Amino acid sequence: MNILPGTLVCTVGTSLFYPNLERLDPDLTEMTGGARSAAFRKCKEHYIQKDWPALGRALIRIPPDHRLCGAEINSIEAMVRKGFLGEDRVRLILLISDTEEGKAMGRVLEAYFLDPDCPVRFQYVSSRVVAGLQDAEPLRFRREGLGNLVRALGEELRKWGASSMAVNATGGYKAQIALAVAFGQAAGCPVYYKHEKFDQVIRFPQVPFALDLGLVNDHAELWADLAEPDAAVPYEDLLRALGAGSPQMEAMEPLLEIEAVDAERLAALSALGLVYWEAYLSQNPDKMIEPPRTAHRMGCRFPQHHYPKGFIDYVQKVYEAFPHWITGCHTLPYSGQAALNHGRFLERDRAICGEYVDAGGFGARFEVRTTARNALHRRFVLHQLNHWSKGNN
Repeated sequence: MNILPGTLVCTVGTSLFYPNLERLDPDLTEMTGGARSAAFRKCKEHYIQKDWPALGRALIRIPPDHRLCGAEINSIEAMVRKGFLGEDRVRLILLISDTEEGKAMGRVLEAYFLDPDCPVRFQYVSSRVVAGLQDAEPLRFRREGLGNLVRALGEELRKWGASSMAVNATGGYKAQIALAVAFGQAAGCPVYYKHEKFDQVIRFPQVPFALDLGLVNDHAELWADLAEPDAAVPYEDLLRALGAGSPQMEAMEPLLEIEAVDAERLAALSALGLVYWEAYLSQNPDKMIEPPRTAHRMGCRFPQHHYPKGFIDYVQKVYEAFPHWITGCHTLPYSGQAALNHGRFLERDRAICGEYVDAGGFGARFEVRTTARNALHRRFVLHQLNHWSKGNN
């Protein structure tokens, strides 16, 4: 039985804006004719006014396979028509560029795909800005944007699973297509693409061989360091770890970004290297490594003046429970009380956060500072903290 994916991750460009709506003249003879002519005119008005939700709703009145609707709507309509997506479409995740136009596109498409009258609607739609994915700074695009795109794909894959997710790589920058295809091949996730000049959407075929992740597994901690968004690993450390001229080093070279800073060469994973890393994380969800131990501890800080009952004692207890790699704890803002879960520890923006709720329902958050420097270290810390929490709440 062929189970169709319920989650679609879609890269997003701006073809709806440029050239489609920018060049649209609703009074051209090929676009006139009753209700459709009025729909084109309404879309143009909302575009000029920058009323993005209204534009999304107005697009409902235009057939989703019409070229005006842009790459994202056209390609998703084709996926549904060709049977690549089923009738029960649960979730659409829009990966948008780090630009004002990208954010505007996110608002348009959210309004469109959530509308009850949308012929290709989804139950849930969300936009996710990919930091650095912009065309004003080419170096930042290459070093930050493309890498963050791969990270976003990997995070979504681990949430929903390769058998439940597909990637639509039609919209956005052309470099995204190659990376999305490489990611799909590495992670076993289907990737689709529709060219604007033909009325078909294609699924890129899976390669008939498995990706060898042995190089990653043999040096997992090093790869984890190299994969951090702000990674700057001395190149000499790589040579010492892998051996200058070794087969491992030769295999690693094409997957690295090398930058000279103050006469020192610093390394990080390239976007292609991150494809390997994200595939490894997805295939090894339980992999973790204990972070280095510390002899320098800063204690706990409580700068606010109003806390839940027992909060200070609880944070101190957490701090004292793991003296080898917890270096300090400090309080965080209390907003979002309804979302707090007593005794839960989680990762937020690469920081480890704890939550506490007293018997009266008043809660607070705190950050746990540790020696963890990469994703595998943070996994270890979170596992230990949540295991400890089960026996101490």
